[in-house]
Amino acid sequence: MEENIKKEKFMFFYLRTGGGHLAPAKATANYIEKNYSNIKTVLVDGLKEAPFYARFIVEDGYRILQNKAKWYFEFLYAVNKLKIFAKINSMLVSGRVLPYIKQQILTEKPTKIVIFHFFLIKPVYKILKENNLNIPVITVVTDPYSAHPVWFLYKKQNIIVFSNKVKNYATKKRIPSKNIKVFNFILDEKYSNPIEKELLPELKEKYGVNPNYKTVLIVGGGDGIPRGEKIIKELMANINNANVILVCGKNKRLYTYANKLKKKKNYT
Repeated sequence: MEENIKKEKFMFFYLRTGGGHLAPAKATANYIEKNYSNIKTVLVDGLKEAPFYARFIVEDGYRILQNKAKWYFEFLYAVNKLKIFAKINSMLVSGRVLPYIKQQILTEKPTKIVIFHFFLIKPVYKILKENNLNIPVITVVTDPYSAHPVWFLYKKQNIIVFSNKVKNYATKKRIPSKNIKVFNFILDEKYSNPIEKELLPELKEKYGVNPNYKTVLIVGGGDGIPRGEKIIKELMANINNANVILVCGKNKRLYTYANKLKKKKNYT
């Protein structure tokens, strides 16, 4: 009987710029699949079939600038706060992702669309308009406290934000208050509950954490922490008798550097 029930289909669009867009998309999809048997989720990377140069600029360019030329990244971030530049860049990215997004929407025929990256707002709404599709769309603003204005170029969208600060900013950008919902930041369920105390000794032994020392955690985004090598070097020169845990994300260079330093200094 249950097999005959037609499932709803939610399509989640994201880009791999850092981990802050994909992670909440995956966490939401996993939660829905686990708790709602009548809903199927489909995750779509908007740049999956885009030209190589487009993927390199949007994905790798983001990571490279964060780690190698932070000043230039901050310059571009600031420039894109100007409406004219934000619209131009949105248009340029839209042209590269639109064919694949259109194919996915027309093929999968979702009952609801959720957008997790601001560059995908324009192409999604354009496709729906051109094909006379009446599919509800929700934009999840993944910046929790200081959202980039490019999120709010399209005024008629329904959005989810993670703080009242962003809601107030969105209303200043002329998004109707009734179109904005505030929720807690999206995390994978496995991070929602603390680790059982009985498991802590085993985990500390597994990861080489000395229970007699304090622990220093160094963490950045999905692409690792900018200037991580300098931070580690300074830290290791100024602390003693401490566990240092470094989250490198996708930054292989930082991971390699940390391991070389560990061997050179004979750290356990």
